[in-house]
Amino acid sequence: MTCICSVANWVLSGSGRPASLTAHHPNSIPPPHAAKWRGKGQTPLCETGNRANVAGVLLSGARRFRNAAGQAMYPHLGVSAFSQFTVAAQESLIRIDPEIPLEKAALFGCAVMTGVGAVVNTARVEPGMSVAVFGLGGVGLSVVMGARLAGAYPIIAVDILPAKLDLARQAGATHVVNARETDPVEAIRDLTGGG
Repeated sequence: MTCICSVANWVLSGSGRPASLTAHHPNSIPPPHAAKWRGKGQTPLCETGNRANVAGVLLSGARRFRNAAGQAMYPHLGVSAFSQFTVAAQESLIRIDPEIPLEKAALFGCAVMTGVGAVVNTARVEPGMSVAVFGLGGVGLSVVMGARLAGAYPIIAVDILPAKLDLARQAGATHVVNARETDPVEAIRDLTGGG
């Protein structure tokens, strides 16, 4: 069982490629938690990582970044995903093929796993079920792809940016709603025969 913990889980070498990583169980759930999820038919939760994220610290409990005044700063989701550089726990790192472009690999660290996982594991969407997705960033577009994979119909994508609505159509949305122009709740009710 594995737990993908974040988008930016790479240590970068000077070349901009991921450095070699040595971890006995990269991204694995710590053994005390693993037994609890075995045989439950659910995606395992990374409880240690969740506790660290809520506290705003690394898995070790440390905060390694400092501001200009020398005060400790909180890492975002354990890796400071919006930083140019980051410090991450070795347990949060995974190896990737050096041939995979980082901008594509990053999607699999969070967006695809979260979006498709929400459709398949959490909502357990079945063929013919209707799905509405609000917000078409990486996770939202991945929900659209997961819904298409699951055979959902209709798949209604809602956003305020026309370019994102176009991407949603390409990803598998059967209907798109620009929330700046149309009340999305009414549109969804109309498209689904009541909701």
